[in-house]
Amino acid sequence: MRAPRTTYFVIGLTKTPPPTRRWNYAQKAEYWALLWGSFVMIVTGAMLIFTETILRMLPKIWHDVAQVIHFYEAVLGTLAIVVWHFYWVIFDPNDYPMNPAWLIGKKPAHGEPMKEQGAADENIKNE
Repeated sequence: MRAPRTTYFVIGLTKTPPPTRRWNYAQKAEYWALLWGSFVMIVTGAMLIFTETILRMLPKIWHDVAQVIHFYEAVLGTLAIVVWHFYWVIFDPNDYPMNPAWLIGKKPAHGEPMKEQGAADENIKNE
């Protein structure tokens, strides 16, 4: 159980961080947000594309709700991409001022994030 150890570290009860894993909770949340957001955008987008069919089958309120949900999901998705992507690629303290992966295609071997990834791989092998 890693959640209690992470919580204890975040609130300051322990001084050592929990062992790293391949994907952290933020990356998992971003993955599920992508899947859920894609599903919502596909369903509401199909309702907006086939307006006449939807209006024949359902009351107009369904079309209006689909339009609102589609709009706000697009805003939420755009903000999530801007905020999360900018943080993880540009402003992450481990990579600041820049993650060189976009220039050379991989992180340098001597960098701290590479050591963390190696430690995460070892933790996965040992579980």
